[in-house]
Amino acid sequence: HFGFPRLEVKGAAVATTFSRIVACLYMLYHIKKGDKNIQIFLGERFRFDLGIIKRILNIGIPAALEQAVMRSGQMTFARIVSSFGTITYAAHQIALNIEGFSFTPGMAFQIAATTLVGQSLGAKDPDRAERVGWETARIGALTGILTFGIYFFFGKYLAFLYTDDPTVMDLAAGALKIIALIQPLMLANFILIGGLRGAGDTRYTLFITMAGFWGLRVVMAYLFAVKLGLGLFGAWIGMAMDMAGRCTLSYLRFKAGGWKHIRV
Repeated sequence: HFGFPRLEVKGAAVATTFSRIVACLYMLYHIKKGDKNIQIFLGERFRFDLGIIKRILNIGIPAALEQAVMRSGQMTFARIVSSFGTITYAAHQIALNIEGFSFTPGMAFQIAATTLVGQSLGAKDPDRAERVGWETARIGALTGILTFGIYFFFGKYLAFLYTDDPTVMDLAAGALKIIALIQPLMLANFILIGGLRGAGDTRYTLFITMAGFWGLRVVMAYLFAVKLGLGLFGAWIGMAMDMAGRCTLSYLRFKAGGWKHIRV
């Protein structure tokens, strides 16, 4: 422990907090340092601009509510899974950690889509914004085919990195097989949602998240896992249905094109 006391879970929390403080200081340094294009002088007096604040809140409040809806849905979903005992919940957490690898390319492409769609709309080129969104979504879907293969065929080997308990490994591998089937749609949804956010369509992304998490994930997880007795696999079927549903809604919204005319 390099001379430090063994803090276990508390130690992980301390390390996480410390890393975020370092990251915050690093970003503040670069904001102050700036470059030839952007530089912010923190010593300058700030003046409130009610017009800008209103525009920020019009986008920010729905985005904040979307995160609240998502977190509360995740907590409720976790409560459903935890009702099946520690072994099932351990397998669930392992599968979630492994499935989180998909978020790395998903979030990367989402940031790219958000930036490029917003940039194109700012340049008054909505056709380019649409092309960027679709092309990035295709790249994400192709990446999802790769993660499908990894999770479906090698899920048990990945679970072995966390535990050698055969029951936990089998449960985690089964959950990964279910979510593997939806990987292309999940990654495409990440990107289309990012494109809609880049256009300022955060109210509709709030609706998509609410419909997916509470209309599908939580309800279907309870139905399949608890009422039909499918346990962890039933919960993950509900999660897969949520991802497919959100992808469908984001696809239809992006295809309709109304987001190209939103005033931010």
